[in-house]
Amino acid sequence: MLVKKYIADTVNEAMKKVKYEMGDSAVILHTRKVKPSGLFAFFKKEQVEVTAAMDNRENVEESVQKKQFSEINKEKLNIKPKVIERATGTDSEVLKMMQKMMDEIETIKSPNSYPKSIQKIYTDLINNDVEPKIASRITSSILENTSFSGIKDQELLERETISLVQEYFHKVEPLQIEAQSKIAAFIGPTGVGKTTTIAKLAAHFAFVEKKSVGLVTADTYRIAAVEQLKTYGEIIGIPVDVVFTPKEMKSAIENNLNKDIILIDTAGRSHNNQLHMTELKIFLPEGKDIEIENILVLAATARTKDIRNILSTYCAEVKIDKLIFTKLDETNTYGPLLNVIADTKIPISYVTTGQNVPDDIELIVPSKLAQMVLKEKAL
Repeated sequence: MLVKKYIADTVNEAMKKVKYEMGDSAVILHTRKVKPSGLFAFFKKEQVEVTAAMDNRENVEESVQKKQFSEINKEKLNIKPKVIERATGTDSEVLKMMQKMMDEIETIKSPNSYPKSIQKIYTDLINNDVEPKIASRITSSILENTSFSGIKDQELLERETISLVQEYFHKVEPLQIEAQSKIAAFIGPTGVGKTTTIAKLAAHFAFVEKKSVGLVTADTYRIAAVEQLKTYGEIIGIPVDVVFTPKEMKSAIENNLNKDIILIDTAGRSHNNQLHMTELKIFLPEGKDIEIENILVLAATARTKDIRNILSTYCAEVKIDKLIFTKLDETNTYGPLLNVIADTKIPISYVTTGQNVPDDIELIVPSKLAQMVLKEKAL
């Protein structure tokens, strides 16, 4: 058995050295932070020491071939500086794309270089549709901060993973009623459950928090949606104002300013239709007397790429204050939520877990959602 220590500025750099010299069969025995020595050590930052081991009976020729292959790949990656040097002016977009691509290459590690216990964590995350770069970021952090004995403890590693994932979901903000009327508009694509979500929140504020609630709907594209909200309104004891124009929307809001909270239902808008997005923007009045909190409703069943596209398009048109994820009961993979939240600083408010009004809605619990991301557990 060959055991060797590698010192570098970061764990990632140390792991590269290990993989380059020992290959994928190397086993990480220990990682720790070390202080530089020497005359100018005070001015240097801490480094990372990784202790790795491999079977020294490995075929020398095979090892050399691996190194040569690594050198070839390194040469390929060295196109980066040359391309970036030439990327000026109108080529700035190319530069951004290249930088993003290289960042992803830098971030994604081969799971084969991890100890088996951490490989399992990585695989569990990937199986739950967590993107490789995020899964790698999480497992690298675990590897950096876990002792050799800890790496053998699978339950400990899972708790560490849940703790790290939980940090992504820490920004949770419910709808909060302050001194003046709270006005919240629910926007998003068709079929994500905006109307049902509004009904659940209306019942919550009316029955649980004992607040006066105003309901306004502009979803006149679907007669069924208007009737659905009216039915919910009758059950809860709240009249519903139906508006067809931006002017009527403003009047309806002004007529309900004596309420504690006003919930606005909007028509589902395709993020791929610019006309729809423009209409949405026109329907949401702005002014000193009217401040609307825009809540983007997204389906947890959608793919990461689709959710990102929706979020990007809506953010380009209107200010998004909070996110709500619906249909958590209709999926067993929660990685896309982590992927999207890792990209945005927008707070999450609620998740919905079924069609029952008013029961199937709850405020995000970060630890619970993190556990679901790792273990595919339904709410």
